[in-house]
Amino acid sequence: GAIKKDPYREFSTEDGARNKIKQIGDMVDYSRNKNGGLKLPNFGTNQQLTGLGGTTGETITIYVEAEAETKLPQILFTQTYGAWNSWKATVNLKPGKNVFTFPNIKAHGGYSVDIAAGGPIHILNPYTPETQGGNVKLYIEGGYLYPVFRYGDDEETFKMILKDYYEKLMDENNTAITVDAFECVSDHVICSTRATQAYQQYIVKGVSPQANIATWDDWIKKLLAYGGVQFDSSQPFYDKRNDYVNVNIRAVQPYAGMFAFAWTDHVGLPDGGMQTHLVNKGVAGWAMGHEVG
Repeated sequence: GAIKKDPYREFSTEDGARNKIKQIGDMVDYSRNKNGGLKLPNFGTNQQLTGLGGTTGETITIYVEAEAETKLPQILFTQTYGAWNSWKATVNLKPGKNVFTFPNIKAHGGYSVDIAAGGPIHILNPYTPETQGGNVKLYIEGGYLYPVFRYGDDEETFKMILKDYYEKLMDENNTAITVDAFECVSDHVICSTRATQAYQQYIVKGVSPQANIATWDDWIKKLLAYGGVQFDSSQPFYDKRNDYVNVNIRAVQPYAGMFAFAWTDHVGLPDGGMQTHLVNKGVAGWAMGHEVG
């Protein structure tokens, strides 16, 4: 009763929740399954952005409210600008109080550029309301709010948040914000990169963050449709899950001789020029279509 909740830190499956935990089912299984799925071998992710991140070694406390027998989400800790094979760690939740130390994902190797250890925290919830079996509410303490642009957000409000985060990131006396993190998201794509890149495009150059994520969403949707995924409910093979099939495209550490690659559940952009596309989507070249395919 003595703690005032921060509305940005509470997440719930309940209808009307400010920060809704989606219950759209296991999109990884649906995307990749050959029996009743889309047969896309490495496509699809269950990641849901929280807008909260942490620094390696920091205590992250997550309170879980759920009815008995309700299936619980998992938490995915990520490393901003990590290596192709070293950028995530998954932990399980239990009802009540969960205390974690943000993992040292960097320690798994493969880094060529020195970066602050830490990054965004995601929720993995591969359930529908029926398979979950009840409502779940999470409250996350610790960490920091990092800039996220969601399809349809107010651009001016977002730019204020981005500018504030950037200034704190550049302030040598500020020890609370050290991780250079930014993500944008729509129904069909999560773009994970750095706030410094977003700042250069959206604040310095005046690029529209909405135009960027809308272009990404439209491009991915067109590629999926070309591959046979149907989005019109009148079509014979339409499935409502098609509206949420998505992919995580990440800025990753430089990798000799590569400017784009696909690895298991993500597409990586290790080339600085290619990474600019994450925050300022131009006309897609052959490389991006190749890697998504």
